[in-house]
Amino acid sequence: MLMKTTTVRRGYLVTVAAAIMLAAVCLVLLPSTQTRLLTGGITADSAESVRAEAQMTKYFPTARPDIVLVLTPGSTPTATLDDVLGEVRSLTGVTGVHSVPTAGGGDSSLAFVTVAPEQPAHVITDIAEAADDIGDRSGVQVTATGDKVIDGSIDVLAEESLVRAELFAAPVVALILLVVFGSVWAAMIPLLAGAVAVAIAMLGLNLLTRVTDVSAFALNLATAIGFGLAIDYSLFLVARWREGRQRGLSPEDARELAVRTSGRTIIFSGMTVVIAMAALLVFPGYFLKSLAYSGILTVTAVMAVTIGIVPRLLVLLGDRATRRYAWSRWASIEREPASGSSSSVRPQSRVRSWATVIVVTAVLLVVAAPFLGAHFILRDYRELPVGDPARVAAEQVVADFPEVGQGSVDVVFEKAPDDASLAGAAERIASLDHVAGVAWSGGTARRSGTGQVLTEPAGAPGRATFVAADGATWMRVDLAVDPGSPEAATVLRQVRTAVAGLGALVGGQTALVVDTTDGLGAALPYAITAIVVVTAVLLFLLTGSVVLPLIGVALSVLSLGATFGLLVHIFQDGNFAGVLGGFTAFGAINVSAPILLFCIAYGLSMDYQMFILARIAEEHAAGRSGDEAVRIGIATTRRVIGAAAILISVVLAAMATSGLTYLKILGLGLTVAVLVDAFVVRLFLLPAVMRICGDAVWYRPRLLDGVYRRMRLSHES
Repeated sequence: MLMKTTTVRRGYLVTVAAAIMLAAVCLVLLPSTQTRLLTGGITADSAESVRAEAQMTKYFPTARPDIVLVLTPGSTPTATLDDVLGEVRSLTGVTGVHSVPTAGGGDSSLAFVTVAPEQPAHVITDIAEAADDIGDRSGVQVTATGDKVIDGSIDVLAEESLVRAELFAAPVVALILLVVFGSVWAAMIPLLAGAVAVAIAMLGLNLLTRVTDVSAFALNLATAIGFGLAIDYSLFLVARWREGRQRGLSPEDARELAVRTSGRTIIFSGMTVVIAMAALLVFPGYFLKSLAYSGILTVTAVMAVTIGIVPRLLVLLGDRATRRYAWSRWASIEREPASGSSSSVRPQSRVRSWATVIVVTAVLLVVAAPFLGAHFILRDYRELPVGDPARVAAEQVVADFPEVGQGSVDVVFEKAPDDASLAGAAERIASLDHVAGVAWSGGTARRSGTGQVLTEPAGAPGRATFVAADGATWMRVDLAVDPGSPEAATVLRQVRTAVAGLGALVGGQTALVVDTTDGLGAALPYAITAIVVVTAVLLFLLTGSVVLPLIGVALSVLSLGATFGLLVHIFQDGNFAGVLGGFTAFGAINVSAPILLFCIAYGLSMDYQMFILARIAEEHAAGRSGDEAVRIGIATTRRVIGAAAILISVVLAAMATSGLTYLKILGLGLTVAVLVDAFVVRLFLLPAVMRICGDAVWYRPRLLDGVYRRMRLSHES
């Protein structure tokens, strides 16, 4: 028997050591993973705006530069601007540098830089930094901006945010685990599991980047979700194992108990989060799809590590993982009432239950109300922190060179129509509201103060700007409004109508916004339906009730609505910026943020809800009344759910320390969603609704009895 125990322990030690070594190898691959990550990808490749941009890049590369340089001579320059641009032209990867004639800017001037196609963001960043160095040597201030430079800045800040989040979260989580478990050894186990799970998820991301495009934010998401869930799941296992040991079980028997009960909980929880993340696959573009792949890989790694490693590590540590400091006994999550007692939780009358439902629902609806006035954009330079060089240059372009910075709509003709058709289209477009002017190979057109369209023929340079050697041509529609505004979207649709039948593709920033929101909006009902239906089916198979899934979905939507309303109040309207480390509010939020938040937060909220309902359902199945089952279920899960919610909230909140507004939105949004769901909805609103419904909450039509008996799920906690 002793020999068998020794052999088993040796096998556990080998398994744990192998997992740690694999994690170390995976971390070595992290730098190569980061170089393959991309920004953008929110719009489908088939969208008209994306195809128009591809044709603009192919036929008119100088019209859509990769880098925009703002050059301002110093007081004692040692070289001319032409000399500076000549050095920039000689940089590796640069294919062209063109001075841009402008009407404003004072002493400053603009230059457009094009680089070799298909260059990653870090190459653009290197060229921009080299141009800045050239300016410093020449006494000329050179700042760089443009979409690809902003992408590069986002990449750098995302990596910096990853390190900052880890430095913020790790010590706080370690302290909370020490208080909860009262043991250094027990507290170390979730931290180790989180580190190993995230490292293995990095290997999955590395492999993923070799077969498909992956967003730079996938790394931040994998780290936050992986570390947070690994700690939560390890918390369940450690707590259950320690309970077994307190009942007199051997370390091995306690391990089997933990795997059989909490292990099932982890698998069930992981399935819920994976289903929610998989819903992102229905959206166009690689951005959300890659985050879905990242989330699925990460959650799978977390389940494998926590179930496969944590129980074995507990057996190896033995009694060292059960000892508790006396000062920490008040925080013990194992101090739960026995399932046979409900005396620790006072019964609540139906009047108080109704009052709870009315008050809590009203507060959540008030908090959710600002979401009705939400406005959405794509990436914006103002999402970068104040003082970032790419943002500073973009602000200067918008302020000093409005004819360049305001934005335009591009109308591209791969096969140019006749001159009369082009002129007619230009005049129709120039007559539209919010159009400042139209320029094309035949000249310019703009509306006078009286509403009459005035045209001016183009000279030879103008024709050369708008006509390619192989016959392609394009038309620039200058906007008089912000390109992300609703008015600009209206103009975009009117432009597409005006050139219908001429074989044109209409692109530009406004077109990207419209096509992206249209594409996301078309896919959103499918994603929501898939998540709601699948989780409702799981809730039915877990509880045997057709009413509880409806309640669960409604409460999750209410909780998420409050989260979205708070985000609009903060990030769109500009409240509490100082508290959150500073950000710029510009009346809109990134269009992909609510979608990503919905899928992740819904999965996490359903995780806690299923954990509570499973415990209540077990008590009800054991013959207890509905009210008593609710009281016992809440009493026996509130400590562990509270601890788990606090721990994962700390990890998610670490993302909000980023200088990127997008990561602030994700970090704060997920944190609020988890805390509201765990401490408001699930511990107050859910039990109150169940008390009001009484035994009707367990209703199941007879025709579903056979389905439930054959497919029911066990979710022991």
